[in-house]
Amino acid sequence: MIRWLVNIVFFTVLILAACALFFRSEIAKYRKAFLYAYGPYEFSRSIQELSAQVDSELRTFAAPVSVESNSSGPRAAFLNRQAHNIQLADHTQRTVTTPNNDTLYTSAVLELSSTPVELVLPDVGDRYLSVALMDVFTDQFAHIGPRETRGQGGVYWIVGPDDKTPTPEGVTAIRATGNDVWLLARTFVAGEADLSGARDAQQGITVRPVFPDRPAKPFANLVTEIEDSENFIAVTNEALARNSTHPQSLRAKQFEALGLGRDTAPGPFARFLWSLVTTRAEAAIKDEINRTLWKSTAWSIPPRNIGYYGEDDRLRAAIALIGFGALRREDAIYYRMTKTADGAALDGTKTYQMMIPPGVPEQAFWSIAVYEPDETGRFFFFENPTGRHSLNSKSDTLQFLDNGDLAISIGPTAPTDPDLNWMPTPDGPFAVFFRIYLPEEAAVRNDG
Repeated sequence: MIRWLVNIVFFTVLILAACALFFRSEIAKYRKAFLYAYGPYEFSRSIQELSAQVDSELRTFAAPVSVESNSSGPRAAFLNRQAHNIQLADHTQRTVTTPNNDTLYTSAVLELSSTPVELVLPDVGDRYLSVALMDVFTDQFAHIGPRETRGQGGVYWIVGPDDKTPTPEGVTAIRATGNDVWLLARTFVAGEADLSGARDAQQGITVRPVFPDRPAKPFANLVTEIEDSENFIAVTNEALARNSTHPQSLRAKQFEALGLGRDTAPGPFARFLWSLVTTRAEAAIKDEINRTLWKSTAWSIPPRNIGYYGEDDRLRAAIALIGFGALRREDAIYYRMTKTADGAALDGTKTYQMMIPPGVPEQAFWSIAVYEPDETGRFFFFENPTGRHSLNSKSDTLQFLDNGDLAISIGPTAPTDPDLNWMPTPDGPFAVFFRIYLPEEAAVRNDG
């Protein structure tokens, strides 16, 4: 009898251990699939909000905005047209993480399945103006800026991957990697006194469909929340289908058994496992960011493949969460700090000092900004007594030391020393981002 009980216990433990190993193995597969899918999902979520396909009180391009719309239906009102944000980003704008406060944004959500889209850029001379084109896998597949144009304007057609429309003489064609594209233009503003001139330059940016009588196609599956695993799969699968010729879309085949890249919904067991993964999905990405993608202390530098990720799904997911729309390193470098050199987390109740010597390796401008994290790990501006969210190298309010250094006090209260420049902090943890635009080659090659 005792031997029989022992055998039962032994085999029960053995079966439970085998089930645990199987379950762990299956969860690992779904986590891998999730990291692959998160980039297209977050792209879809962001452009649905930016183009008014879903309602959002926190839309980046809320009033005051100059928007043109086409007539292809209420949920396509903001497709294939520019939306100028004529105000600098502030704490109220929370659609896209880590916005800058030194450029006016112009956004356009493009849908290229039926028509090319024409982009017209003005001559801006020495003023920094750049346009980044990002596809469904959050890859920056094209960039137009001072490195390419030296401030000269031009006419461009953004063309879908299968479009055969001939390009007129004098127009530069840019072949997109998929039918869904986010266009984001940045027009530099030195400060409040420069805002009017920057707006004048910004108004010269226009986006229009080449064939306006061909309606753009909005998403059929609208994003709800990431914890809704069925919606997560439906949105991702539609994004993959809309951009089926993208090289990364073809990789979905390895996840077909889990429900990605196919027309039929996954079965009950697969839905259960997906629900376990998506419930703490963004928290898991945040943990991965803190563990492996950034240095634990002091300044971190983005990886070399930021903005063009290939099969690096882990980095793509991380940047989609905390830096959606980040430029490639040859166009801008975003240095980030959340901890001091001794490993202590930055604390908004304390005061820190930052020194910027002359000779920052940039060919356009540099900028410093302070952000607070939300519960998902995304970074946004916060309300502060100055109403200012950044300092840049061309601001006429900077105070320099006699040796040419710039001293910045980062803390909750204004410094009494008139030689110190002040960056306010939130009440709790925060992050400092130091950006250099059009970095010198040595900075691009430097991995810290």
